[in-house]
Amino acid sequence: MTTDIDRIIDCLITLNEFWARTIEMGIGIAPLALRLGGGSIYISKHIGGYQKIWVDAVQQRISITRSMLDGIQTVKATGLGQTFIQLVQRKRVHETNQMAKYRWSVVWKNMIHNLPWPLAPALTFVVYAAQGNKLNATKAFSSLSIITLLTDPASKLLSAIPSIAAATRCFDRVQAFLLLATGPQHTGEGAVRTRETKVDASTHTFEMQYMTSKGSPDITNLQTPVISMERLNIRPSQSAKIVLRDANLEVFPGALVIIQGPVGSGKLTLLRAILGQAVCETGSATVTIRQPAF
Repeated sequence: MTTDIDRIIDCLITLNEFWARTIEMGIGIAPLALRLGGGSIYISKHIGGYQKIWVDAVQQRISITRSMLDGIQTVKATGLGQTFIQLVQRKRVHETNQMAKYRWSVVWKNMIHNLPWPLAPALTFVVYAAQGNKLNATKAFSSLSIITLLTDPASKLLSAIPSIAAATRCFDRVQAFLLLATGPQHTGEGAVRTRETKVDASTHTFEMQYMTSKGSPDITNLQTPVISMERLNIRPSQSAKIVLRDANLEVFPGALVIIQGPVGSGKLTLLRAILGQAVCETGSATVTIRQPAF
């Protein structure tokens, strides 16, 4: 998301230039903007898609790196360190290749940004001379002064159009991220959080409800579990496959619970489900622990 936010910030800066420079161009030298503006419009149609492809590649590389760091002990224990290094390197090369078209679009945008400075005076006087009009020193000096004053707004206007078009795809990615389902956050001193997941069999959709109460849980009753899971189907992320099916778990106060199993059996996923960081599709889960962590 930081890459998308940086692109949006750059867009907001140019957006302020866009409306102001448009007024200046409309008053002064609209024909010049129409003559040179076609290139920026063409770039605007493609630069947003190119930027989205590049940012998606960045996200894939960061996701793999994060997964590797989360399970670094497993990676070392299984001797897959070199394999993951090569995988991350390949993703970095792929990301660089995906960035090429976007960078070329930036090159063309910068070229259009600088075109009005050398071309505006020459084109204006060539068109004026082609019409058979005579050009004296007074008229040439005044015309050149006006063109010089309006060249800067023209160049900034032409460069702002592709920047705004590129940022639109970043807004789409940020919106998709904000619409993702969120899990309970175990924060705050003495906060008790309970989550229940209910599934509608007819629509295969589920509704999650969170209930928060102040104060510490009552752990004087050793018969009341502090962690309770019933028939949970758990997957590590929204796009991953279900790792644990019909999981049942009860943890009572003061109990020592050992989770063991082969690599890839879902031990880490179960712990993440307790913290609310995994996707639970069916069943119910209740966690009444202050500041859980592992």
